[in-house]
Amino acid sequence: MTMPTSYQVEINEFCKKIYSGDYNIRQATAGALSQAKAKLNPQAFVELNELCVDTFYKGAKYLKWNGFRLLAVDESVLNLPNSPNIINKFGSEDYVKQSNGVKCMPRCSLLYDVLNLIPVDAQVSGYRISEKALFLKQLDKLQKGDLFLAYRGYCYSSILYTLDQRGIVFCIRLHHSTLNLVKEFTKSDESDLEIEYKFPNRALKLMGLPKNTPAIKIRLVKVMLENGEIEEIAQVLKGESLQ
Repeated sequence: MTMPTSYQVEINEFCKKIYSGDYNIRQATAGALSQAKAKLNPQAFVELNELCVDTFYKGAKYLKWNGFRLLAVDESVLNLPNSPNIINKFGSEDYVKQSNGVKCMPRCSLLYDVLNLIPVDAQVSGYRISEKALFLKQLDKLQKGDLFLAYRGYCYSSILYTLDQRGIVFCIRLHHSTLNLVKEFTKSDESDLEIEYKFPNRALKLMGLPKNTPAIKIRLVKVMLENGEIEEIAQVLKGESLQ
């Protein structure tokens, strides 16, 4: 947050309102405020957000789409100051080869209720941590009755398997080079196809699952964009397909 005036002016105005008077003696200094801020435990903000989110969903008549709570995930990269404490926490990267020095660029992942504008959960880690790894930390925030939305960067067998096991309905954009089933669907004349996706042996090994792990039912849909390009979308099939 950027203040329109200096810290000290804001502190003086705050003290006037608290003490109901105009005092010449400073009640607090900008330096004291900075020192106090440095002592804040960031976990407090995490817990406060969790409390706000839980309270909202327990007490509010929040918006849904066809009975679903719409939760979307996306990741981004932050550009933070190169202070020793921040670099010690998140590391640094030589992101732009032509620039001088390095940058502190942590990766963040936000799970967001797109209809009610609620940040359900946020995760921040080092730049080299993948979006997939960050999202896996957010899976517990998803529950039955949610429709999970994601773009092509989240189309991993482990994510599809976990969502299916937890009964979470999903709708994920695909990339034609991601999975063999998508490659075949892209080349075909089909625009709407229901298939059984059998997890590759390599993926099962990485997930620690047996080779006889059952396949999951997925609906593949081609969507024509305004620019003429075709997007492939995967939907999990739980009861009725999404329309």
